[in-house]
Amino acid sequence: MSQFSVSAATVTVDDEGRVLLIRRADNDQWQIPGGVVEIGEQPVDAAVRETIEESGITPANLQLSGVYTNVARGIVAFVFKARIGSGELTLSDESVDAQFVDADKAVGLVPEIFNWRIKDALTDTGVTFRAHDGARWV
Repeated sequence: MSQFSVSAATVTVDDEGRVLLIRRADNDQWQIPGGVVEIGEQPVDAAVRETIEESGITPANLQLSGVYTNVARGIVAFVFKARIGSGELTLSDESVDAQFVDADKAVGLVPEIFNWRIKDALTDTGVTFRAHDGARWV
């Protein structure tokens, strides 16, 4: 029996159009806040929980912007565009840095396979569906 996982993340944007990024403690990479959806949890609720846990920011007005499948690892990721609801930037065991970054810079900071999550969220083209194998889009 094959296994798969479901994750959820936010592209949270401030009033100046900057994107919230966290630098992960486990791999030192810049990424949008997100993580695994727990059993019984809705992806949107997981996205909110993970964003709060990793950055201290409570996202608001979440809208699904993309669904991304890693076909090699069996991962389905839901990404939601959001605004800041409340909170202040804080760090956690999972993040060693958190900051709002200009959108163009944010796209360049995250690993290439993930930058489309930011690009898709910042365009108003509806929900985007993409698949990749962990290294390139398929």
